[in-house]
Amino acid sequence: MTHCARLAGFVIVIGSIMLTVSAYAADPIPDPSVTVPKQNPIDKRIQKGRDFFQKKKYAEARTEFKAALALRPDHGDARFLAGLAAYWARQPELALDDWNTLLDKAPRDSAEEWELQRHRVLALSALSQDAADTCVERLYELRSEGKVKAAQTARGFAREHLVSGNLRAVVWEVFDERGESEDLWTCPVVNDEKDQQPLKIISVKAALMPGGTPGFALIEEGPGYIRTFQRWAKKPDYAAVRPIVAGAFQCKLKALDEKAADNAGRFGPADAEKPVTERENIAPRIRSLQLSPEASRMVNVAARLREVDFDITRLTRLSLTDPDLAERLVRELKARSPLAQEDAAELVDLLSRAKPEHATEAFASILKLGARKPYLDFVLLTAINTRGSADAPPGLLEVLSQNKDFMVRQTALLMCARTGNPDSLQALVKEAESADATGANILGANLQEVLAAVPAPPAPGAQDDAALKKWRDAIAAWHKGHEKNLKFNPKPKPGQPFWSTE
Repeated sequence: MTHCARLAGFVIVIGSIMLTVSAYAADPIPDPSVTVPKQNPIDKRIQKGRDFFQKKKYAEARTEFKAALALRPDHGDARFLAGLAAYWARQPELALDDWNTLLDKAPRDSAEEWELQRHRVLALSALSQDAADTCVERLYELRSEGKVKAAQTARGFAREHLVSGNLRAVVWEVFDERGESEDLWTCPVVNDEKDQQPLKIISVKAALMPGGTPGFALIEEGPGYIRTFQRWAKKPDYAAVRPIVAGAFQCKLKALDEKAADNAGRFGPADAEKPVTERENIAPRIRSLQLSPEASRMVNVAARLREVDFDITRLTRLSLTDPDLAERLVRELKARSPLAQEDAAELVDLLSRAKPEHATEAFASILKLGARKPYLDFVLLTAINTRGSADAPPGLLEVLSQNKDFMVRQTALLMCARTGNPDSLQALVKEAESADATGANILGANLQEVLAAVPAPPAPGAQDDAALKKWRDAIAAWHKGHEKNLKFNPKPKPGQPFWSTE
């Protein structure tokens, strides 16, 4: 299980606003820029392909991935990345060929099938909407069958990308079996050549009809306005929505109505070259810090989150033992702090995509704002995890590893341990001494990521005190017996721990 999966509690917190800035800026496609060890000709080809991909040279990237496949035709990662490069090179048919080859070998009802199907729907949407609809049906089947954890925890999936010149948008469909989400589809429009906020957001959501009866509407929200393009008395299907979204994206539709909105700070202007401070309402206190425009923007959002009072640890524990109550807590958060989830998603997105110098400046300045509640601290940890622990500011992680909140503290310790800090590893092990069964389940997943050989904890919520004590003793004994021989591996291969005795 990856560390991102172990941040499930926070994913639940911001999950209901997956359709905001952060979710769209980070498409559900793996980042090909992650480096791999250069150990052999295949890895060298893959690394070269990743480098081309990062520079948006997709055709060249595909050439390198195919060269790796020529050396080893059964290399799954190389074939997947070859399909990914083809997709972004506007060759969906080639992407589909590669992903179908992998799908033929993937076990049915597996995590592998889920990942391939949610990528296939993107390629199919560019080729045949009927075929894409069939793929979408399979995604819902995988979710309803309950055999794939990733499918059960997903808040939605990307239907397709719309592209016009430098403008790009991803149409995101929400999983909403209970009918609790206001949004059905959301589509933010961004300038693909610039690192900025969405220019506008097109969405289909629940809305009152002119006569006051419940219905649905396709709206476009941009800086200073909200426009309505279409209304439906009943929930529309995607076939009815798709051409209207495309028309609004290309600015080819006439709105049914338009009203003013006080929302300019959420969107990037048409002239993206203006300084950030000229297009956002930066608080005077933040402005007085004389930060770069990029850091000012991030610190400004963080300042709004400082006083958000929400028990991250309780939510995470309940997500394992009482999901219904966990969802209620999230609804209560939205009632108390309506913009907290949107601000959290925005800050994660800004920090995860910021240049190193701007991120460092922002992190340092956020610490100077004063006391923070665990909600903001966990948002910062989520952003650090997205950037990569090795890119985290040591001072910040050290501060957070002393936090009184369990989730903040043990997550910070995990990140420090992943950077080779033996004291943090020891402190993470010591956390087991006071953990109950649910806490042990959360902590055990982190310990197994960095150590692997440690035993699994009892099931969350279990009342078997003897089993819990046995697990605690086993953790302590294993670490004491192997502590002096542990060696740190900064770049473990998939499935390998960061610390081992080998």
